[in-house]
Amino acid sequence: MRKPECGRVARRLAWRAATMAAVASLVLQGGAAEEETILYASSFEQPDPGPVEQWDDGDVTWTAYGAAAITDRYQHTGAQCLHLAGGTDNRMELRLRGRLRHSRGFRFQAERWTARDPFLFRIEANTPEGWVQVANLDRLVRVGRAFLSDIVLALPDTELSGLRMLCTAPEGKGVLIDDVWLL
Repeated sequence: MRKPECGRVARRLAWRAATMAAVASLVLQGGAAEEETILYASSFEQPDPGPVEQWDDGDVTWTAYGAAAITDRYQHTGAQCLHLAGGTDNRMELRLRGRLRHSRGFRFQAERWTARDPFLFRIEANTPEGWVQVANLDRLVRVGRAFLSDIVLALPDTELSGLRMLCTAPEGKGVLIDDVWLL
């Protein structure tokens, strides 16, 4: 006799509710979902595969604090993606220059690389008042080999000097990121 899949159904419903709340929040804030003018796009094709410390990509400087790599083993589009590895408090910071300092939206594809705990994934923005949390994505980013999470976030309505992705996960796991857009 097959066991009921109540837990699985409940998780799917919770994920759908969280997704709808995030999209509704973005639209209510007058965010990027209304226009989606792409100011910057990266699918991580420029850096060579391997560990990442820093690379310059036009008006964005990417800097890793902790374990991060460009991998050609996985991707949503193109041939590569960013792997923000497991461990404690790994960060990828994006220093924004020029017109990107006025970005109002942040969109990317994500894949959680383990179902095991702990898993923490946050997005922060560096405003004139300091770093502020934009999103807690701990429960929104899904496990799956197909980059199942299409993340669209409204950014604070002020000049931004940077964005930061923070990840805590079991060693060797973490989160895969691809198709980053600033809107």
